[in-house]
Amino acid sequence: MPAYNRPGVYVNEAAFKATTTSRPGRTTASFVGTSTRGPVGKPVLCTSWTQFVAAFGDISPSHELGYSVYQFFTNGGTECYVVRTLTTSTTANTASTLVLTYNSGADTLFTATSKLSGPDGDNITIHCTQNASNPTSSTTGGSGIMDISIKHKGVTKESFVGITFSNSTAATSATGAINHAVTGSQYITVSAQNTDANVTGAKFNTHFASDVTFTLASGATNGLAEKATGYVRGTTAGTAANHFLLTAENAGLWGGGLSVVVEDGAESATATSYGTFTMIVKLDGVEKERWAEVSLDATHNRYIETLLDNYSDYLTCSSVATPAKAATTKVTAGTYLIVGGNDGSAVVASDFATACAYLDQVEGDLLVNLPGKTDSSTVNAAISYAQTRGTAFVIIDADASKLTASDILTAVSPYTNSGYAAVYYPAAKVADPTKTGPAALRNSGLGGAVSAIYGKAERIGSVGKAPAGYNMDIGNVFGLVTNLSEADEGTLYAANINPIRLIPGTGAIINGTRTLAVTSPEKYIPIRRTLNFVKARCKEITKFAVFEPNDANLRQRVITVIENELRSLWSKNGLKGSSQAQAFYVTCDQTNNTTSTIGNGELHVEVGLALQYPAEFIIINVSQWTGGASAVDNS
Repeated sequence: MPAYNRPGVYVNEAAFKATTTSRPGRTTASFVGTSTRGPVGKPVLCTSWTQFVAAFGDISPSHELGYSVYQFFTNGGTECYVVRTLTTSTTANTASTLVLTYNSGADTLFTATSKLSGPDGDNITIHCTQNASNPTSSTTGGSGIMDISIKHKGVTKESFVGITFSNSTAATSATGAINHAVTGSQYITVSAQNTDANVTGAKFNTHFASDVTFTLASGATNGLAEKATGYVRGTTAGTAANHFLLTAENAGLWGGGLSVVVEDGAESATATSYGTFTMIVKLDGVEKERWAEVSLDATHNRYIETLLDNYSDYLTCSSVATPAKAATTKVTAGTYLIVGGNDGSAVVASDFATACAYLDQVEGDLLVNLPGKTDSSTVNAAISYAQTRGTAFVIIDADASKLTASDILTAVSPYTNSGYAAVYYPAAKVADPTKTGPAALRNSGLGGAVSAIYGKAERIGSVGKAPAGYNMDIGNVFGLVTNLSEADEGTLYAANINPIRLIPGTGAIINGTRTLAVTSPEKYIPIRRTLNFVKARCKEITKFAVFEPNDANLRQRVITVIENELRSLWSKNGLKGSSQAQAFYVTCDQTNNTTSTIGNGELHVEVGLALQYPAEFIIINVSQWTGGASAVDNS
């Protein structure tokens, strides 16, 4: 017997006898996948394509999630939850490094180490040129003077003029200037700076007469996903200082595209006030947010940390300085870069399992799609989640590389035989919104579109209506990756794989309604979904009973609310039977609530459902009768 140790509603499912339902009228779709950006650790409700883009970024060829959600909304989907999947590894990444040498590698300047996480540091180049005031003949140790500029992906980001090598602790030395906490580089740190006779002015004249370029290398993503960061600077009573730290809202390489532009505000700094400033947030050079007349003062009604942490979709703020107030204490106007984000190592099946578990934050009956994921480890992890939850159903994408029935059977065979999942083949040629013209097509599984069709079927009828058939055509499909014969479709359907078929004059349709379960009745999608729906809905509508007096009045109230819900489902043809008594029953009386169970604080309810089986095969016997003779054609 299950252990009941936490107050609440517990729903169990017996072998197609007792069970319960979900939120009225519809099941909610959910998508779990990778994206360029977006929150991690929580499902985000999206009621439009625009909302998805705002939270997770536009469609990217590197991430299937955007394409699937696009399919969902273009096929009439109304709302969905999206969970971003990111590596859960905590293994530190390897920073890009380079020992800067010259004189055919015989002499060393210093070692540069990237501040950018992982392989992004390999995009850093350091450009060295002798300074105009470099000595022309000196042979004194470390007398050379040079100018250094740092580029990222070919774009100059920082310049350091008049770098010296006479003393590595000097403020103007490579170590002192580039490593400076306030005015130094956001891209590299310097170590092992040379100060001996190898870096004299005379040698600089020879080896750095023109620009010499060094490229960092060997950065690697070993695991950890990281957030991009960057300081906004200012002056404290006229002295340069870091005033606050900005951090990308969530981890990923995307954060490296963030920058902020600071402009002077209307209020000037005084001996008693920090004054105000305006901060413009840009992503890849495009303005996304504008925070006007904000302040460093924690008592100000537009305090920078409070505003960003509570309202910004792109940045959080921390380490806000509390410098002495003065007319020369202010945030310095200019452009500041946010750098160092990393996606971390490639996500694996365990990462998807972790991401699926975040869906526990959403109540009710859920459809779950993992866009583009077809490997058995990931798929089976999602199925395991759905089975454990008891109110989720997995829609599995097709592998677009599988073109024959035998290849499809091989791809699907490792999946768990479960009534909590269904798979659809083949993949389709669908519209690619990132392109225009004849080439604006891509091969894709149809999980997003199929999720929308589930919702459409439910709105037309109920969860008892099969999401398939000629009146459930899929939009934005311009062909299939392979054309299967009727015999092939039969082979797939016998293995509980639902075929996608092109019908002239109609378009692409779903031509099957089976789960991965091998035995009846759970092999039918409407039956599994009806059970999920009833379980989820019963849990929701009986919450009122927790902590109520456990007596006959409470039992009757529970019977009434459940019967009302099931009556509504039956009226939509979600249950079979010509009368209520034939469609369902609810038992909550002294027969299943004994003195012992009441003493344990338990209220037991049993629900019986007459489930609707779909008509899969229409058999019509046609007879020809002429003058007493007949010919029969069974088809």
